[in-house]
Amino acid sequence: MSDHGPGHHHAHGPANRGRVVHTTSAPLFVTGEDTAPEAVVVVHGEPGIDAGLEADIRTLAAGGRLVVVPYLYFRDGGPDYPQYDLAEAAFARLDPTDVDADVDGAVDHLTGRLGFDRSALRLAATGGGRPGAARAAHRLGLPDPLPLDRPHHADQTRTLR
Repeated sequence: MSDHGPGHHHAHGPANRGRVVHTTSAPLFVTGEDTAPEAVVVVHGEPGIDAGLEADIRTLAAGGRLVVVPYLYFRDGGPDYPQYDLAEAAFARLDPTDVDADVDGAVDHLTGRLGFDRSALRLAATGGGRPGAARAAHRLGLPDPLPLDRPHHADQTRTLR
């Protein structure tokens, strides 16, 4: 019998103890409502999911979309690289097949777990994430990805609305 109050939980060891981590298991940054009529998978570029990209994807979600972004740097232990030279080097080390698996995992999350129809999905990308998003669009039969680079942010959110 525990002497802790209701709702108190102890974690004994890592949550993933004894589990196999597959290449499609990139953690996902998710914002928006699961019941949104549209969903967007964003493939981040070199800096990762930094404050600027997070603001952009929250803006997309505020427009009535569910937005999912795979953390491509999860194997390195971080969501972003604030110094661009480190970000470029980290992005260059990403294996394109791992990026493809992570993007496919995000799409599978939307279509399999949440029940989105592929016709309600879009891809978007920023910086070095564009090739991975383009490969996914071709591989999955989705429309060409939308660019989400900061200078074009206002135009792209209007396009998606």
